[in-house]
Amino acid sequence: MALGHEDFGLFGVIGSLAIFVTFLNSQFSGAIGRFYAFALGRAIASEDASGGLEECRYWFTTSVLIHTLLPTVLVGVGYPIGVKVISSGWLTIPPERIDTCIWLWRFVMISSFVAMVNVPFSAMYSAKQYIAELTVYSIIQVVVKTGFIYYMTTISRDWLKDYGLAMCIVAVVPQLLICWRAICVFPECRFRVNGIFDINRVLKLAAYAWWQAFCGIGYVARHQCMEIVVNRFFGPKVNASYTVGATVGGEAVALTAALNNAFSPALTTAYGAGDIATAKAFAFLACKFGTLLTLVFAIPMGLEIEEILRMWLRTPPIGAEGLCLCWLAVVVVEKFTLGHILFMNASGDVARFYLFRSLACLTAIPFSVLSLLIWKNVYLVGLALLLTTILVCGSDVIVAWMKAGISLRQWLMGIIVPLLIVSVVSGFVGLAPRIMIEASIGRVVLTVFVTVSTLLMISWFVLFDVSEKAFVRSRALNMLRKISVRKGGGR
Repeated sequence: MALGHEDFGLFGVIGSLAIFVTFLNSQFSGAIGRFYAFALGRAIASEDASGGLEECRYWFTTSVLIHTLLPTVLVGVGYPIGVKVISSGWLTIPPERIDTCIWLWRFVMISSFVAMVNVPFSAMYSAKQYIAELTVYSIIQVVVKTGFIYYMTTISRDWLKDYGLAMCIVAVVPQLLICWRAICVFPECRFRVNGIFDINRVLKLAAYAWWQAFCGIGYVARHQCMEIVVNRFFGPKVNASYTVGATVGGEAVALTAALNNAFSPALTTAYGAGDIATAKAFAFLACKFGTLLTLVFAIPMGLEIEEILRMWLRTPPIGAEGLCLCWLAVVVVEKFTLGHILFMNASGDVARFYLFRSLACLTAIPFSVLSLLIWKNVYLVGLALLLTTILVCGSDVIVAWMKAGISLRQWLMGIIVPLLIVSVVSGFVGLAPRIMIEASIGRVVLTVFVTVSTLLMISWFVLFDVSEKAFVRSRALNMLRKISVRKGGGR
């Protein structure tokens, strides 16, 4: 409303250029978090607190060096290329908006550079599991953004440049605060001059990040090439359907992302401490509850996808409903092996694991092309995504079993079979409102309530084991006691 369609599109295009600058840096981010948590675990196992502290400080020094030099090089190379792309006509930008878009690119580069330099500090938050404080910063960001954008709607003017500046400030200030707080709160965040040129640590980080980047390239190539395949066979209108499906799939994993941030450092710390049994238990829990949280969104969304798309888009593009269902199935299947990914990351032995994941991803391209040459049906693209995702999960399970001894039988009988039962039962029960009531927002709400209630109830009896039920009961009782104490104190 405030920017208008054209300016909003320009902001999105300019922002997307930063992916080419930040991609490599993001791979080092995951690597650094892993080495922090691993060092903390080794310190716990050896009961050498001072030695563990120094180990973390050396990893911190190495990561600060990498995340100062690498962003400087990436921005130094990426900035002039971005300016050239914007000003030379490679992108479709009205001539009168080129100067504004160059300013937007500068703001994007500033916020990207600060975010990249901040990685060693924010990674320490994750490794030490200070999740709540990071969440507070995120909430404040959302509130400030919402307030500023609402203000924009009250005054009619050219907001694009000022909007870019405001989003830059909103992004940069919390990052600087995180840096300052990390130095104050975490004794591990201390620079060690004699660790600046520790080539062995740099090489370990680079080797680990390389295989993550290799896998990431496979995923990026799969999705970008599938967009091109759709465009070549069906044109831009069906591209819109693919994008809608990808958006819906991305929203379905929002809950799981928070769980991943909690499990990853805990699992890596346990592995670093030599407690492999606990690390494997965490891996199975991540598979189980990561998939369950995705199902909470995916099943009711899938049951009411036509009505939801109609409310959201008014007139959904052709094939959007079917591609959304394919994407929802893809993100559910991906979570079947979330724990295997976390465990292999913790072990550091990721070369073969990520090699097979990347190659399995890329099989979607020839599969979809050959299928479309024979049967020109857009849903074959969604089917290619789903089948290759199943292939990726199969490679995860086999490699993790061969390299780390993660039980195939325990994963299949303790996680996959119960999750399939939960999905089928809650899905059938969730069909009842659709059969009995006409399409409306009320039916969508009722479907969500019925489906989620059934999902949680069936999960309690089929999916949760004895220890998990006992944990839930104890937490519920503690919460009830706190509520009763507060009520008693109020009286």
